[in-house]
Amino acid sequence: MKPDRILPLDTIENCRLWLVDLDLPLSPGELGFLSPDEHARARRFAFARDRERFLAGRAALRRLLSQCTGRPSPSLALAYGPFGKPWLPAPRAPAFNMSHSHGLGLVAIRTECVTGESIGVDIEVLRPMSDAAELAGANFEPDESDELRTLPEPARSRAFLLGWTRKEACLKALGSGFSGPSRVATGLDAQARTVAWAAHRAALHSVDLPQFGAVAALARLLPPAQASTSHRRDAALTPGP
Repeated sequence: MKPDRILPLDTIENCRLWLVDLDLPLSPGELGFLSPDEHARARRFAFARDRERFLAGRAALRRLLSQCTGRPSPSLALAYGPFGKPWLPAPRAPAFNMSHSHGLGLVAIRTECVTGESIGVDIEVLRPMSDAAELAGANFEPDESDELRTLPEPARSRAFLLGWTRKEACLKALGSGFSGPSRVATGLDAQARTVAWAAHRAALHSVDLPQFGAVAALARLLPPAQASTSHRRDAALTPGP
């Protein structure tokens, strides 16, 4: 990654994406972006590396939100949903989300400010997953778990992490993560599609990052009225029964 810790990626679903290097040393200027609450949260981490990665991620997030809103980073007072998802309680504030895995972070910010919009992202560094079948049995759909068991390594671990990022992105868009209702069929491939679960729908996209050894996903939660329109428009992308 280039010396700047923030690398711009593609824009998807009117969401700008950036990859963040969490292992570059923090500069004094970056530390100045952070709120007292974020410094306090960082002190609760047991290991220095985790503290530094948390601070680096929040500094990058604040820098990007400042660029997108035109407001100074220290003035951005983040609020948190019931499951810890941050948001900006301000008029015309853009929807955003962040994820991290090991030394990589991913930030998404909507280019359009629509009241009530919500997005979710997830990133995972590719690695062997010896417990993939067990985790899939608890969190994936039965046909997804069956498909996973037919794959040899390392394809199985990659397919699991691809599916995991897709589910996590959808649930983070909802604001729950896996602490909420986790049964959402997303598939184990990287196909863009509209997915539905319970009373919710989301536009879902995978992001392949082979040069960084990672996979990621972006989900944009669809309001009920838009969901109906999007379903007709995206029927070709939506898996059949």
